[in-house]
Amino acid sequence: MPYIHEFGVIACIEKDKEYAAYEPEKYNCIGVDGDLFDELLSKDFGKKIHHLETFAHNTNRPFKSLAYWG
Repeated sequence: MPYIHEFGVIACIEKDKEYAAYEPEKYNCIGVDGDLFDELLSKDFGKKIHHLETFAHNTNRPFKSLAYWG
């Protein structure tokens, strides 16, 4: 099995909804080669991505960077 990261876009985020289920088809996720992504993280892109405002599972759990497990 290849090592990939999958990314999708949630068009309308619902407040307080749990986004814990893995649903790549629902969010039209695309796969990015994991080795390539790791290389990008080790460069300036990695420093910038740590400032990305996101959340872990729901909007009540603010997070910076990519939430790998949520």
